[in-house]
Amino acid sequence: MFGQYFYHRMIRTYVAYFGTLFNNIECRRFDKDKNTTARFRVPLTYASRDYYRQRILGDPNLDRKPNVVLPRMGFLISGIQYDLSRKLNPLNHFRGMSAGGAQTKVPMHIPYDLNFELHIWSKTTEDGAQVVEQIIPNFHPDFTASLRLLKSADPGLEGLSLDIPLILDSVQWDDAYEQTADGVRVMVWTLGFTMRAYFFAGTKDITNSGGAIREVLVRTFGDLPAEDPAMHSEIRISPSPAAATEFEPYTITTDITRYSPENPYSPYWPTDET
Repeated sequence: MFGQYFYHRMIRTYVAYFGTLFNNIECRRFDKDKNTTARFRVPLTYASRDYYRQRILGDPNLDRKPNVVLPRMGFLISGIQYDLSRKLNPLNHFRGMSAGGAQTKVPMHIPYDLNFELHIWSKTTEDGAQVVEQIIPNFHPDFTASLRLLKSADPGLEGLSLDIPLILDSVQWDDAYEQTADGVRVMVWTLGFTMRAYFFAGTKDITNSGGAIREVLVRTFGDLPAEDPAMHSEIRISPSPAAATEFEPYTITTDITRYSPENPYSPYWPTDET
């Protein structure tokens, strides 16, 4: 039933979007006179909280593995839920046209919430506080960016852009000693986020599908006797110019022809021959 293959790299796009927001966090060290003695960028990796916990416990003094120097950050997707409140009419769709004239359509997007966790590991309270204070002021409570979600799916749809809010839900701080009271000190800030994401089904080529409706004709009638129906008005709606496509500028022209009840017109009456 679900045999059509498609892959839009959307989860990959959302992960890259989330990680890009936090890949330039800086931490500084100060002397007693508050002069800067060192500054460095905090590393960011897609990894779970348990991964870093095991790395730190295996090297509590951080002597053997320089790539586990603290502070550092890790994040991952912790869950995906359908969001019924953002559902739109599934019968609608998006259409696009490439530079070569090929037309493509894709069904309406499906709303899902992606839950992210960002873990901040530090050896001192000061380092962790520096990182957190550079993050939370940017969320009140959300941060929104526009993403081109279908740029890898089809050239005709690469310009489709949607606003994707990222909401900061919670901030928790865990300061504990592992194994024993004088064991390894582990300080972890955990920030919970919800991303209002969308997913798309497969695209479809509609270049030779017959095109769009170019004219609508509406006729109104008063009394409708079986032998002699009489029309009171005729409404004709069409684009201008008539050859314009939905990807070109056009206007809608409405022509209304009215007939009085005393002098109606019927398209079914025979035309007088002269």
